[in-house]
Amino acid sequence: MRPNKASIIFATTGLALMISGCATGSNSAARAAAEERGQIKLAELTEGRTAGEPLRCVSPHTNQPLKVIDGTALYLKRGNTIYVNVPSHPASLDDDDVLLIEYRGTSQLCRNQPIKMLDRGSGFLRGFISLNDFVPYKKMD
Repeated sequence: MRPNKASIIFATTGLALMISGCATGSNSAARAAAEERGQIKLAELTEGRTAGEPLRCVSPHTNQPLKVIDGTALYLKRGNTIYVNVPSHPASLDDDDVLLIEYRGTSQLCRNQPIKMLDRGSGFLRGFISLNDFVPYKKMD
């Protein structure tokens, strides 16, 4: 007995869904592992520092760019202070991305400011994040 066209389509679709499910599962596991590594890196970065009052805006310096902690946060280091920002959708942060920041009317990084994420290899837009408040962590002498 030869299979009909409908059973072939169903079998092919089922296989594609199973493969897709496996890929999604591995992506989720990889994302969770990156987030865990990011949380550890953030804890190491802020160890021995005291968190201050959140700030709406900070002024970046050209020699101290905004840096990415995979799946976790952005940070800016100035002197004895590290300013940490956990943006909207932090899980999408990738330290290999290029951050495209458009300053409009100010030279500061501020809450609700959108940032585009570009794939470093292709230059294609990979997504957006929006900044939240910056929490300063000061090293106490």
